[in-house]
Amino acid sequence: MRAIVSASALWLAACGSPTMPAAADPFTPAPGAHTGPVGIEYISANVAPGSTIAGCGPAIPGCAGRLQLTFRLHSIVEGPVLRAAATLHGASKAACLSASSLPFALPPNATVQITLVFDQTNPSCGLPFEASDMGVNVEGPVQVASRQEFRIAYRFMP
Repeated sequence: MRAIVSASALWLAACGSPTMPAAADPFTPAPGAHTGPVGIEYISANVAPGSTIAGCGPAIPGCAGRLQLTFRLHSIVEGPVLRAAATLHGASKAACLSASSLPFALPPNATVQITLVFDQTNPSCGLPFEASDMGVNVEGPVQVASRQEFRIAYRFMP
């Protein structure tokens, strides 16, 4: 029995001790509900999620154009995309900042990367604005229409 315990200890020492997986970054956008045939994956942002975007001035229109996010679309189908659009929401669920693309063709079995600039604002939203959710839509006919929701964190300040 002692030989088995010693052999096990030697094996663990040789292989290294078990490790716990690294904790995920709490500010990385977390995907939520998804519908449709096109996969929508968050890639990057010009301002790191979890950040405060300050200096917007007295109202939300001063925040327009300060944030851009890049996504990867995974398509198994082909079809025209009328636009890709994203909205940032806070606790009230009002879309306070929005972004949209121009129309484009989605090839079959393709990966397309898009960058959306949040340059449209809802004047009924005030500052400070705490974004907690985002919806990203691929709009077009049924063969491409898709939506991906994300948990995301940004704070917009005067």
